[in-house]
Amino acid sequence: MNTDRLADLSPEKKALLLQQLTALKRGAPAPAIVLRETVTPHLSVDRRPLLSLFAAGDIPPVDAVAVGCLSDRLLRQNPQYDTSHFTHALCHDLPIFANVRTLEAGRIASVILPRFYSQIYLDKSDIVRLVRQCQSLAKVLGARYVSLTGLIPSATDYGLAIPEDDTLPPVTTGHATTTSAVVLSVRRLLATAGRRLENETLSFIGLGSIGSSTLRLLLSVLPHPRRLILCDVYQKREYVEQLMREVRDELRFEGELSFHHESRGVAPQAYEASLIVGATNAPDVVDVSRLRPGTLIVDDSDPHCFNPEQAIARLETQGDILFSEGGALAAPKPFDHLAYIPTEFAKQLAVDTAPGTDRRITGCVLSSLLSAACDYPSTRGEVRLEDSLAHYHGLRDARFDAAPLHCGAYTLTQKHVDTFVSKYSADALRPA
Repeated sequence: MNTDRLADLSPEKKALLLQQLTALKRGAPAPAIVLRETVTPHLSVDRRPLLSLFAAGDIPPVDAVAVGCLSDRLLRQNPQYDTSHFTHALCHDLPIFANVRTLEAGRIASVILPRFYSQIYLDKSDIVRLVRQCQSLAKVLGARYVSLTGLIPSATDYGLAIPEDDTLPPVTTGHATTTSAVVLSVRRLLATAGRRLENETLSFIGLGSIGSSTLRLLLSVLPHPRRLILCDVYQKREYVEQLMREVRDELRFEGELSFHHESRGVAPQAYEASLIVGATNAPDVVDVSRLRPGTLIVDDSDPHCFNPEQAIARLETQGDILFSEGGALAAPKPFDHLAYIPTEFAKQLAVDTAPGTDRRITGCVLSSLLSAACDYPSTRGEVRLEDSLAHYHGLRDARFDAAPLHCGAYTLTQKHVDTFVSKYSADALRPA
């Protein structure tokens, strides 16, 4: 453009030219605004609040609701914002209808508390208040049960702190389903590794609600390991000693049985195990470098009881351990999933599209749907063995299995498995 000629134009002609350029710009086609994106054949992402879509009649009612919380990852990725920006400025201190999954048994919505993972234990009364709001929202959505996920059960005395109210959908901790998922994960990991439980030294790290109920269920439905190593803090000693008597007298375990505690990390005896089940809320207590070659880990800890990055590095460089998350299930076939992700967080809240994720669902999320649609018993307080058995056999009858081996967004490949099996399967370890 010749700027000298522009300078010669009169003010009137300059104004006219500006008007013409503005008109051309307005006439140009605007970039398309995508409100809903189909990411995979079974996964769609909508930029509009799902509650508004439900109110407008674009989303049908649900059968159950699962309650979660905000991920601390949002804070790490957005250091320019404090927690109140998300909990109050964006969420308005109200639960968010975040996604809905449609399975054969029915539809389950996920509702997110306006609190971060790291805030769950700060104020019990606040969490109870917000859970009751979630129950009210669940009623509006048509749900019959509400499951508490992650740390929310333990922050609410395993659901007992939530007042019972016949006008609202009841809550369940989902721990009977989670317990079943962990046992199914142990089955799958052993089968994948070519190993048998009766030949294993099994260590349980953490014997709270999930750990102790998983131990009871495992000893009720699977062959017994040759040795059991129980690990928890010293303050749990009396409870664990009572549990050990139950393991002997009622569950008929006849192998070597011991309890070990440590003020920091886990007791050294835990590393004598060939199979570890983690169910603690203390992060990184297991030192990956101290694991014996051939060790298998099923972890339902939140956060993980081991450092995932170190475990992945050892898997990829040495190939002498296998691990997986314990609370995830694989549905018998893919299910549709609609997620709400605001445009401003589209990159930070990217959805997982790895193979198998279109069938993956955690036991705690699924539990409320099982109670609502299949009349599985709900759980508040301690998990009863008969409830765990009902969920375990119900899941197997419905052809649910443990999810394929994974840790967060990382999926273990068949090559990883083959390398491990060639050295550490029962056949590979058998003397020639």
